[in-house]
Amino acid sequence: MENDPDRALALLSSFPHPETLNQADFAAYQLMYTKAKDKCYMDLSCDTTLILKSLVYYKEQGDASQKAGRIIMQAVSMKRPESYLNPDCIS
Repeated sequence: MENDPDRALALLSSFPHPETLNQADFAAYQLMYTKAKDKCYMDLSCDTTLILKSLVYYKEQGDASQKAGRIIMQAVSMKRPESYLNPDCIS
């Protein structure tokens, strides 16, 4: 992920149905997916819901490293101005 985030993102994006993973694996997938997008300098504004869902999981189940990673990704997505009112994220 650190050396080739584009490849990591492509690999993660190729997973057909990540929502079918068990709760722990899905939370890990979300963490890696948003981290890869961030490393590729992609917009995270539409990923806030994913970030918050996995944050809730890691608050209850995860270890300190996982919790810290999720909190960092939440902070990154929320500090960007486009994350507040991105009309593309409204369903």
